[in-house]
Amino acid sequence: TTFNATSYLFEKQRTISRDLRREVILRLTRIQTIKDIAHDLFISEASVQRILLDLADQYKPNLNYLPET
Repeated sequence: TTFNATSYLFEKQRTISRDLRREVILRLTRIQTIKDIAHDLFISEASVQRILLDLADQYKPNLNYLPET
């Protein structure tokens, strides 16, 4: 068996803290490259890209209906 530590600082199955995730999201809203964000926050570029993809999945528009006029 394996042991997984739990903490209120981390979401389940995540290795990046909620605060660090928020900081990545803030920096993604500015004009800054993924490489620079990763370097400044001491995480991998893949981690920054994963957070960006998670955000994109959360905010996909629902195109299965037409707006009312």
